[in-house]
Amino acid sequence: MEASMDPNQFALIILNHVTSGNYRALAAVGVMAVVFAIRTWLLAPVLLGRFKWLAWFKSDKGGVALNFIVSALGGVGNALMASTPITKELMLTSMVNACIAAGVFVSIKRLMGKPAEHPAVIVPAAVPVVMTGTIDTAAAPTVVPAAEAKPTDVPKPEESK
Repeated sequence: MEASMDPNQFALIILNHVTSGNYRALAAVGVMAVVFAIRTWLLAPVLLGRFKWLAWFKSDKGGVALNFIVSALGGVGNALMASTPITKELMLTSMVNACIAAGVFVSIKRLMGKPAEHPAVIVPAAVPVVMTGTIDTAAAPTVVPAAEAKPTDVPKPEESK
């Protein structure tokens, strides 16, 4: 950047590059880095004090919400600094960048060896079914998280009569 360049002009250049898609991935990595920093250092239990409800942003759902908030604030802040109007295209670009940032974060986390949550196990269960005026039971799948599944959850097949 030249020493004589106006910061507003520089913000406009960045805004144009990000919204045109040229630097979308770089913007997404920036959003991911900011969200990571907020969740790691700003939301530390020692710093939360009486604002314990902010700890929700350390959960998976809270991280996604924070990701979208940071991305939207980044887009709006950049548009205000560049003295351009805040349009729905700008907000859509912010949301797309947030989605890319989420994908980058999960990809890096998986590549670094953090395993995915335990997959669910489908366990058949007896469900009453009305057929020709009598009540029969038919096997219907039930989803049980793998961590909670027990060998007793799987019913033994009934013998034919």
